[in-house]
Amino acid sequence: RCRQTCLPLWSPISLNSMAGRTSFVRSFLLAQLTMVVYGRKIAKLNSDLVTTIVGGDPVDPPDKFPWMVALACLNEAQDQMTIWCGGSLITPNFVLSAAHCDPAKLSECDPGATFVIFSPYVLGGNISKLAMVDTVLLHPSYNDHTLAYDVMLLKLESTEEDTVPVELSPKDSSLPLGTTCTAVGWGQTGVEEPRSPDLLQANLDISDACTAYSAFDPIIMMCAGDSDRNICLGDSGGPLLLAGTSVQYGISSFGSDCQFPSGFARISSPAIYDWIQTEIGNAPPPLPPPPPPSPPPPSPSPTPPEGPPSSSTRAQYISVF
Repeated sequence: RCRQTCLPLWSPISLNSMAGRTSFVRSFLLAQLTMVVYGRKIAKLNSDLVTTIVGGDPVDPPDKFPWMVALACLNEAQDQMTIWCGGSLITPNFVLSAAHCDPAKLSECDPGATFVIFSPYVLGGNISKLAMVDTVLLHPSYNDHTLAYDVMLLKLESTEEDTVPVELSPKDSSLPLGTTCTAVGWGQTGVEEPRSPDLLQANLDISDACTAYSAFDPIIMMCAGDSDRNICLGDSGGPLLLAGTSVQYGISSFGSDCQFPSGFARISSPAIYDWIQTEIGNAPPPLPPPPPPSPPPPSPSPTPPEGPPSSSTRAQYISVF
């Protein structure tokens, strides 16, 4: 099962361009907070806990994926800001991520203090664009043990009209084995490499190797990557795109030691796609109820036989009525 880690920031934060944002966030971040990974200060970070996209390259230009966000929260008592997962803006006020990135699981998160930071501002030394989270919605069938239906929606307090959302894959669509996709996230260019301040991308081919995971369900999950190119710790919630497009097919969900093909929630699965569309308000109107069935036509009355009925005719007549 994929472990959740944050996407650590180690640059000073400048909020000079955050005028008009939530006053709590602005005043709190001005204190030059200590960045943490689940409570661990950056100075004590273990390399195994660092966010990585294995075999990735810096996104060029940096704003290539403007809808890409990092999930972040504040802890006023500890003077800390934690960043732990990725996500994607799918409408002007909804972000799509993984259910196991639920901020309610983090003791580091103060209630009501979760927000998203838009790329490329996450690791660039400035946080000039963020949005507070109003509501967290988990897929009703999400299983925290098997990671089935690992899908979460974050409804934002504000509407981000100046950011073009990512496009979601069509319902019931699928990608053939070997199709090249692109995973996006922050971190290292390899397991033993140093952290990168850049947003990274890596091309991953659709695979069937995830059937080795006992809980893998191809109806609601998809598989991509290999030992050289993969997602890793902290990339959870980020998008899997059809290469060369901004069409998102998967949500980074789970993997094994960052060296084997990884699992993604399948957005096109009807049970996932329909839930997303319903929650963001794009569900089709319900079908009208079917008309009541027409009453059956009356049975024709039999014509009585002429003359006195025989015993056999009498028996048939009685059986009809």
